[in-house]
Amino acid sequence: MHAEKLFEKMKAIIERAGYPLLSSYKVDFYVHDREYLRQNDAPGVKFMWIVRESGTYLCRLSVAPRVNAEVDYAIDIHDANRREVYLLDRDAGTVKLLDDTAAKRRLKEFDYKVGRCTISRKGERIAVADIRLTSWTNGKPPTGTVHCHTGQMQFPLETLYALRSLAVYFVIEATHSLFTATEKIFIEGTDINELIAAHPQPVIYPEVLARGALHQGSLELLAA
Repeated sequence: MHAEKLFEKMKAIIERAGYPLLSSYKVDFYVHDREYLRQNDAPGVKFMWIVRESGTYLCRLSVAPRVNAEVDYAIDIHDANRREVYLLDRDAGTVKLLDDTAAKRRLKEFDYKVGRCTISRKGERIAVADIRLTSWTNGKPPTGTVHCHTGQMQFPLETLYALRSLAVYFVIEATHSLFTATEKIFIEGTDINELIAAHPQPVIYPEVLARGALHQGSLELLAA
């Protein structure tokens, strides 16, 4: 499993003798970072990882500015002498130390573009998101469900992971609260987690690419 091999290389860095960082909040790495790697373990995926004296930050690159925001902010607010920034390449299994200039440049490179309710990949619109929120009930805060209308069911695994991340941010932006939970995410009526679990990990089927061109007009109508 690529994610686990990458995690072991990250662990070798922070556990080497005399390593000056991550003296506290180690759960960020051993629990949260490990799970985040597992939840985004797909061909072509890269990450940026910040190690501080207290805790870590980890994000998948190339999805959208809102996904990178926390890591970008962490680079700005934390003393460069008290943190390290790494580029993680899932396919190559490499963990490379970056300077701030290189890190900032990578944080501005995106495969996806997000509009008010649309998601495009490398210039082609691939989904229109319908965000549905529950109401406050008996003191229970609202939660969100996102229905992605795509005109297709087959996507590369990395795109499914990207859609899942972006759906969460759509819900957060709709309620202006980081604490709003996303209950369900659907792709054309199918739970996205079911699609991920059953995915054979191809890039994308040629016949799906042909169908995608036919559905492009319908997506534009949905987004209007």
